[in-house]
Amino acid sequence: MSIRRRELTQFRRTIRTRVRLPRHRLHPSEKSGYWDCAIHFATALIARTVACLSVTSVKTRGKKSTYNHRRIRAEARITDGETARALIQNPAYPTPTAAPTPTPNPPRVDPIIDYPRTTGRTVIGGYVYRGTLFPALQGVYVFGDYLGPNGGTSRIFTLNYDGTTASNFQDITSQLFAIPTTSGNISLTNLSSLGEDSAGELYMTDIGSGNVYKISSMLVGAASRKIHGATAYDIDLPLTGNPGIECRSGGANGNYAMVFKFAVVLSTIGNATVTGTGVVDNRAIDTTNGRQYIVNLTGVANAQNLTVTLSNVTDVAGNIGSSVSATMSVLAGDTTGNGTVNSSDISQTQSQSGLPLTPDNFREDVTVSGAINSSDISFVQAQSGTALPAPS
Repeated sequence: MSIRRRELTQFRRTIRTRVRLPRHRLHPSEKSGYWDCAIHFATALIARTVACLSVTSVKTRGKKSTYNHRRIRAEARITDGETARALIQNPAYPTPTAAPTPTPNPPRVDPIIDYPRTTGRTVIGGYVYRGTLFPALQGVYVFGDYLGPNGGTSRIFTLNYDGTTASNFQDITSQLFAIPTTSGNISLTNLSSLGEDSAGELYMTDIGSGNVYKISSMLVGAASRKIHGATAYDIDLPLTGNPGIECRSGGANGNYAMVFKFAVVLSTIGNATVTGTGVVDNRAIDTTNGRQYIVNLTGVANAQNLTVTLSNVTDVAGNIGSSVSATMSVLAGDTTGNGTVNSSDISQTQSQSGLPLTPDNFREDVTVSGAINSSDISFVQAQSGTALPAPS
């Protein structure tokens, strides 16, 4: 797990108009015992990436809200701009059975989930995750609890909701906090709200400390970079799921460059190590972009999965990551990126021969000459029949 922080001025530029604090006030139309809420949900997918989440902290001011433990009124989008209100039944205060019992309008709706006071005491509504930093978290509802089980011990939760049933309720607080920094660890005290920026990424406000946190990772991307003539082109190396496939030639010495992309300008990197056939030739923070770290490799063998790990990562905000890594699959000639070099790769390269090099066809320039021609076709033909090893 790794962490990053930014100054308030930078934070405000990103979410000035997007972080919306919920309005908490007593609803006058009903007796205590119900929550008048509108909460936006969507079909949930999976939350496997929760374990790799981390938190960015930003200093800001907070104002205390007034809470009523029996009823909270909130408004939020349900789906694509639609808004709705519903009376949510609080299990602690069941519907009266003695006459006369008025018929509520709109009708009462049972909560999709409830938890005991040993888990938390004041629920804080959140958002269905719609960001891009954590693809596997798409559609998962992220929310929390202001007090936690003991007061001053706020909790962060996730759950899946399919429109009928809530499932996979998880407490992920320990995966986000405490945040290790060069100035000491930071804990979550009193979660007062969650917010969402224009990219769908989520933020949390802590009224106890005055901090604002962004759910984020220190390492945000990785790529394999080569210079085609005079132009650099990157092949994306996803941090989760199947590794990206580098199809371009490494030359006689098997030379490649892996670029690690961070959210905050880097300060120092302790070391870089390789798992697989290849060695680190040199490594450094990119002089043109302090958020990138370039590891130049040599002796990289073909038809393999190679992982580079960076250790003791520190950024200028004082955030610390013990290690981060990225994996590159190397298969020269695999222009289609399916793990095997065959006639489809030859046909694809032939179809692009003679065309100008663009971000859409640079993979067919396997010889990295800056042009797609007969040399590239011959190279792919020579590699036909090779394949990546089966996953171990």
